[in-house]
Amino acid sequence: MKKWGIVTAALYVAALVLLTVPVLAFAFPKASGLYLIYSAWGYWVWVGFITLCALLLIAAPVRLERARNRSRRPLTLTIVATGLFLTLLVFGAVISIGEVLAHGNALGWLGSDGTAAVVKLAFLTVGLWVLWAAVLYWVTRRAAPFAAARTVARTLLAGSILELLIAVPSHVIVRGRDECCAGMYTALGLVTGISVMLLSLGPGVFFLYSERMARIRQTAQQ
Repeated sequence: MKKWGIVTAALYVAALVLLTVPVLAFAFPKASGLYLIYSAWGYWVWVGFITLCALLLIAAPVRLERARNRSRRPLTLTIVATGLFLTLLVFGAVISIGEVLAHGNALGWLGSDGTAAVVKLAFLTVGLWVLWAAVLYWVTRRAAPFAAARTVARTLLAGSILELLIAVPSHVIVRGRDECCAGMYTALGLVTGISVMLLSLGPGVFFLYSERMARIRQTAQQ
């Protein structure tokens, strides 16, 4: 099971890296030299961060599968991490809609004062993060640990799909306008949605594998 988590994370990294240029090409069809993104240190910091989160999300169900006990301790970090990614998905959807409605000023609702805007954004991020974590804990509090982990993974996948359903058409609308730097915020929404969607597939595939192995064991015992 430990090897499964490592393999899953490796496949996730490969998929994320390979899809980077195609996604950017979709977002900015007239841009050239998109492959230069691979030379940017910020890109690899993002990939590393997402990879660590992928390992974190897959670690809980792996430990629960191995332990087969009712301890919810492995779920704590998973719920916290999922709350963070659901918060990022909310912001991805908000800035995508904001760029459509505000014609490029997607963050105008934060105000014109740069310092105040950063403070507002920080409070909103922490607030939403805590709110999502609390909601996930409340929803899964009475479920068995393994079932709770599966619910959390499905919630993350559903949230990423919903965010993409907002970001993709928003980007198409914005890119049709003759505006400077049009599509920057909606492109960020696309990147966020796709990254989180790929992230949620690791635990999802693991649960399918686990259920299949459980059926095989049950058949062998009969």
